[in-house]
Parts: sequence; structure tokens; C-alpha cells
Amino acid sequence: MVLPEGAATTPLNFGLGLRLKFKFIINIFLFIREKLAVAIENEGYVKKLLNVFRMCEDLESSEGLHHLYEIFKNVFLLNKNALFELMFAEDTIFDVVGCLENDPALPR
Repeated sequence: MVLPEGAATTPLNFGLGLRLKFKFIINIFLFIREKLAVAIENEGYVKKLLNVFRMCEDLESSEGLHHLYEIFKNVFLLNKNALFELMFAEDTIFDVVGCLENDPALPR
């Protein structure tokens, strides 16, 4: 087979190497995700962040509220039952929902 001038060729094992690298990255991501979820739970970050949320609301800090939205959205996306239990407990659920109302993509 003749390739056009300047065309790049790829080794046959490129796909295998790419798959192995992808699996490696995914495994690292899962490990870090698990460690992050444990740290959030053990260090009481949900309640600490909700204290910051109440301060930002009192100060009407839209920038701070937008950051908290991103943080809580990503904590939610960790998809860990222990974190769901913390976020949706009777004493925290209303503030968590309040954080999630501050999506910077939505008009105010």
C-alpha cells in the first residue's frame, strides 16, 4: 500500500498500547475518586462547606456560591452512598439544595 506523502503511519500495537494506557488512567482515577470520597466523609467537609455556603449567602457572594455549586455537583457525581447520606440528611438537605440552585450557567 502506498501512502500519500506526509501521511503518518501507526504501529500495529498502537491500539493495544492506547487501551492499556486508558485502563491505567481509569484505575488511577477510580483510586483517587475513592480516596477523595473517604476524605470528604471522614473530615466532615460537607458540613464545613455548608457553613461556607451560609456565609456566602449572607454576604451575597455570587462568585462563592458558584464555586460551591461546582463543588457540590462534583461531590454528588462521586456517586458514593456515604456522601449521599451526609448530603441528604435531615439537617443538611436544604442547604445542599441551596448550593445546587446556584448554577452559574443559569441566568439570575
